[in-house]
This record gives sequence, structure tokens and C-alpha cells, in this order.
Amino acid sequence: MTLQKRSFLITLLSIGLSVLLSAFILWNDRALNAIRTDLNTVQAIRIKVGDLRTVGFEYALYHEGRPRIQVKKVLQMLHPLFERLRVSPEFQDTKFAGQWQDAFSRLGDCEGLLSMLDQEALHALQKERKRQMASLFLMRSAALAVSVEELTVPLVAREFQINHLRVFIVLTSVLILLGVPVVTILLFRQVVLRPLAQLAEAIQIAGSGDYTFRLRSSEKGEFARLAGAFDEMLDRIQDVTGKFKIAKDAAERANDAKTRFLASVSHDLRQTLQAQRFLLFSLSQQLSMPSHVKICEQVEKNLDATELMLSRLMDYATLESGSITINLETIPLGLLIMDIIEEYDEVITSKGLSIRYHALPCWTESDKVLLGRIIRNLISNAIRYTDRGGILVGIRPRADKLRIEVWDTGKGIPADKHHEIFEEFRQLDNPERNRTKGHGLGLAIVAKTAELLKLQLFMRSVAGRGSVFAVEVPRADCPKQVTEVVRTNMDEIGGTIGGTIGGTGTILVIEDDHCQAEALNNVLTGFGFRVIVAHDADEAMAALPHDLDLIISDYRLPGSKNGVGMITSIRQTLNRSVPAIIITGDVQANVALEVVQAGCEITHKPCAPKVLFSIITRFLPPP
Repeated sequence: MTLQKRSFLITLLSIGLSVLLSAFILWNDRALNAIRTDLNTVQAIRIKVGDLRTVGFEYALYHEGRPRIQVKKVLQMLHPLFERLRVSPEFQDTKFAGQWQDAFSRLGDCEGLLSMLDQEALHALQKERKRQMASLFLMRSAALAVSVEELTVPLVAREFQINHLRVFIVLTSVLILLGVPVVTILLFRQVVLRPLAQLAEAIQIAGSGDYTFRLRSSEKGEFARLAGAFDEMLDRIQDVTGKFKIAKDAAERANDAKTRFLASVSHDLRQTLQAQRFLLFSLSQQLSMPSHVKICEQVEKNLDATELMLSRLMDYATLESGSITINLETIPLGLLIMDIIEEYDEVITSKGLSIRYHALPCWTESDKVLLGRIIRNLISNAIRYTDRGGILVGIRPRADKLRIEVWDTGKGIPADKHHEIFEEFRQLDNPERNRTKGHGLGLAIVAKTAELLKLQLFMRSVAGRGSVFAVEVPRADCPKQVTEVVRTNMDEIGGTIGGTIGGTGTILVIEDDHCQAEALNNVLTGFGFRVIVAHDADEAMAALPHDLDLIISDYRLPGSKNGVGMITSIRQTLNRSVPAIIITGDVQANVALEVVQAGCEITHKPCAPKVLFSIITRFLPPP
């Protein structure tokens, strides 16, 4: 039975019971009123019978005129009262009718006796006769009084019965009025609340990811249809979820394969480009003819464009793959920014620009590699689109934030193009697709990296006057000892920018690629350093000098140890912390984190020889 039908039947039953109880109460009131009327009539008869006995006795005893008049008056009043009882519904009953007939006949006896007294002459009655007549009247009137009393007893019993019936009806009405809501509530709980609770439980189970649960209600009606629809929905969700899981697993496997492929390609290409970079630098140092030097410069420019394109494509592909793990650490922003500025020192000088960095020492908590990528791309973008003037990099404190700003005096960006500059492969001033102007990925990488780190970007630009790009990072506190180290390093960096190339000291190079090792050896030897080359761990330990000043190692090495492990072993052997630089083609954040935690510097291939020299001079100052 449906909920609608059950509700209709309960309503109909409630109305029917209410009408029936109202009819019972109305009938009860009418019956009670009739009995009370009859009791009042009997009470009036009792009074008149008492009057009749008094005046009738006087009349029978003295035969006076006044009592006779009073007797007739009482009899005239008794007849209507008896007639009222006769037509009463209660006295239509056979039992009550006999009692009324008995009382009425006794009234007739009293009337007959009084009539007989009227027929005898007053003077004919002797004193003894008067007494007999009076005694007889007393007996008959007493019998009449008894009959009247007998009429009272059943009426009182009937009144008591009806009163009890009324109490019973009232109590029944109360119980029914209370019972109907209780039944309604129980029915509502059974038919509505319990199924809803089952449905809520099923939804909660489904919300937790378990789509195997089914309601499968045995009831009929609306909830059965709802349960069937819900089970059907779960069947569909389970089917779609299964297909989605299969597709997701396949996509994740494809993404992992793509990530491994990109990492492998990136590493191999960076290895090749690094060797070309070192070899080209060594060659340029040996050329003297202007035409040969110009050719080297053209090759170097093409190599720069290739490296930039590779770096941007790999960065963007890594961001798109979603395989980046964020490693939060406390970063000295001044040191990070000065390192990045140092990378572009040669480019800035070649374009005749100036670059300034202005900020108090401050720290942030972020991913050093990813945040460095944002700052690097902003500075690179400013250099590329600035032909005269300069670039200012500054940090503004803002409550619990730090705003890193990069200002330039470049061409600026028209107001209607502001929303386009963060799109992939979007360049506003390169319709000919000149490679020297970039590939339109720098700001797209900035936007995606900032989104990954949950950082907010800002940009203002006026066409013809320049632009300012900014990123807000959280401010972090730093221990005093770290502050002192950072300041010392910053001072050292400031002293190396623009310095001369040339140094002394012993450097151990660990590189398994022979071409890479030879190229790096040529570059370092040309700088004036004493170089020892090893291609694996055994060669490195065998050729390990006691006067070692610096270790330069690749991250990937043959055997069980990588570059970090090899550096750690050498330090343990020499029993001192030898400065070390890892040059690697691996750009994963976990590699950078491992290197930094081991107390080593890291630079990624391809690394320009002059940039490498500036890093070396942090540990081996030039003479």
C-alpha cells in the first residue's frame, strides 16, 4: 500500500471516529437530560403525594370544606405529572411501564376513596367511621408514596449507567485522539523515517566511495521506486567509476611514462648541450682571427636559443604532467635573487643594461627550485623586452607577505593585451617567430608555477614606459646563525659579479661521460685551475689528492653511489667538508633537495662556463 493511500485511510478513520464519538456524546447528553427531567417529575410527584397525604387525611378525618378544595387541587396537579411520565421514552420500556401503571392505579385508589367520602353526608359519618376512613386513606396514600419511590430507583440507576457510559465515551475519545497521532507517528516512522534513514546511510556509504551497497527494499510504494532508482544510479556510477578508474590508471601510466621519457630526453639533451657549451668556450679561447671569433659567437647564440627552448619546453612539460612534488624550506630571498641575477650578468652587460637589487635581508618558506623558476623567468622576460635603461629587482614587505617585484624600462604592454601575456606560446612583439625573442612560454610557466605554489601574481604595465611583475610569498623567520651565513654569502656574491676570470686551486671532476669530462677539464684548465678527472668512484678514490679544494661531480654516476654519495665518501675519507658542486641534467625537485641537504651547490646543465666560474669563486676566490 502506498504512503498516499495509508495517509488517506488514516485521515478517513480519524474523521469517522470523530463523527461516531460526537454522535455518542450527543445521544448520551440527550438521554441524560431526559432521565434528569423524569427524575425532576418524580420528585415533583413525591412532593405532591406528600401534600395529598396531609390534606387527604384532614379531609377524611374532619370532612371540612377547605381540605377538600386542597385535595382536588393536588389531584389536578398530579395527573399532568403522571401523564408526563407515561409519554417519557424511559417509561416506554415494559419494566418501567408496569411500575408507572402500579403507581397510577394507587393514585386512583386514593381518588376513589376521596370520591366515596364526597358521596356520604357529613352528618352521617360517625366518629369511628371517620377514623376508619382516615386510616384507610393513610394506607392507600402510603402505598402510593412507595410506588412513587419505586419509580425513582430505576431512574437513578439509569442515570448512573448513562453517566458511566459518558465517562467511558469521554475516555475512549481521549484515547482515540491520543492514539491517532501516535499511530500516525509510528506509521510515519515506519513508512517515511526508516526508509529515509536507510537512504541517508546508503548515500553516506556511496559518498565514502563504496558503490557496492544496495538498498533493495522489500516494501512497495514511493520508497520502493526511490530505492530502485537509487540502486540503478549506483549501478551506473559503479560502472562509470570502473571505466574511469581503468582510464585513470592508463592515463597515470602514460603520464609516468611521459615523465620518465621527458626526464631521460632532458638529461641526455642537457648532457650534449653542456659538452657543446664547454667545447665551444675552449675553442673560442684559442681563436684569434676576427672571422673565426664571429662564427663562434653566432654558434654560441644559436646554442643559447636551443638551451632556452629546451629549458622552457621541459619546464612547461613538467608542469603540465602534474608530477612535481613541492618541497617547502626556509629560503633566504636575497641569496636566491643574487644567484639568479648573477646568471644573467653577461647578457645584461652585452645589451648595455643595468640591473639593481634592493631589499633588506628576508626569508620565505617555499620550494626553492620552483620559486627560483618564477623569479628567473620574470627577470629573463624583463631583460628580453628592455632595450635601454635598466631593471630593478626589489622586495616589499606587506604585513605577513613579501612582494618580489621586477621592474623594467622596456616597451610595456598595451592595456587590451594584459590578459594574453600569460597564455602559452603567446608573444605580442614576435610575429616572425624570431628565436632570439623567446618562445612565449616564460610567463605561462610563471603562471602555472605560481598556481602550483598557491602564490598570487601582479602585473602593471604602460605601453612605451615599461612594466612591473610581482609575486607575493609568505614571510618566514630565520635563526640568527642562518642570517649571518646568508649575509656573508651575499657579500661574496656581490664581489664576484663582473670580476675577472682566473683562479687557482685543485678541483676533482667526477664525470662518467668522457666527452663531458674532457670538455669540463679544458674549461677549468683554461681558468687556471689544477684539474683531476675521474670517471667513476674507483678512479676518484685512487686519484684523491690531500690538497683538494673543490669537487665538481655529475649527479648520475655508474655504480651504487650517485654524485652526492660520492662527495660524502670523499669528505669522510679526507675527514673534512670539502666544497662541492653538482652539475646535473636532472631537474627534478627531489634531486635538488638531496643536493642542498648534503651541503652542496647545484647547477643544471647546460651551464655557461662563466656562470660556473662565478659559482667556483664562492669557494675559491680569484687571486
